[in-house]
Amino acid sequence: MTFLSAVACCQIVNKMVDTEPITRLLCSVGMIPHDDDSLLLMTSHSWYSVLLDGRVVGQVPAEHAESFVTTLRRLKVTASNDVGPFLTLTKVH
Repeated sequence: MTFLSAVACCQIVNKMVDTEPITRLLCSVGMIPHDDDSLLLMTSHSWYSVLLDGRVVGQVPAEHAESFVTTLRRLKVTASNDVGPFLTLTKVH
C-alpha cells in the first residue's frame, strides 16, 4: 500500500487545529476525497492514499502523485496561506 502523508501542524497543542482549509487545498490540487463515491468507479487506477493528521482523507491516482506532491511543496515554499510552515509532506512508496 502506498501513502501520501500530510500533517497539518507539527506543534504540541492543546486544542484541535482546523484541517478544513488544507483538505480543500488537497482537493484543489488533485485529491479525490475519501467520501467521494466516484472512487468506486475508478478501480483500474493505482492509488496513493492521502493522510492528514493520521486519517485517510482521500486518494490520488499514482500517475498524478508526483505532480501533486511537487505542487504542495511549491505552495509551502512560497508561504501559501493554506500551507503553513509546519506542514510535513511525505511520499511513501
